[in-house]
Amino acid sequence: MSTQGKRTKEIRLQLNLTQEDMGRIFNTSKSYISLVERDRCNFTVSQLVKLLLDYNVDLNYLLGGIGSPFIHSESIKLRKDILSDIEKILKCRGI
Repeated sequence: MSTQGKRTKEIRLQLNLTQEDMGRIFNTSKSYISLVERDRCNFTVSQLVKLLLDYNVDLNYLLGGIGSPFIHSESIKLRKDILSDIEKILKCRGI
């Protein structure tokens, strides 16, 4: 079974990004991305939200291996609903 780190690398490669590119996107280092891809650490919530919003990454796939790596255009409304729910949860928690 694929791990979250392996799925992260798969998505990065499909986006034609190097580890350095992805590090720049998240204002972090290449070594941090390497740690994520080796399942030594995980993305933060804000990094996951950025992947969802900016790159249409399906978080169900990234986190759980469910579905496909990217959200398709017919799922845009669902994505907006998910984002709205995330914003409500973060606001309730004072984040």
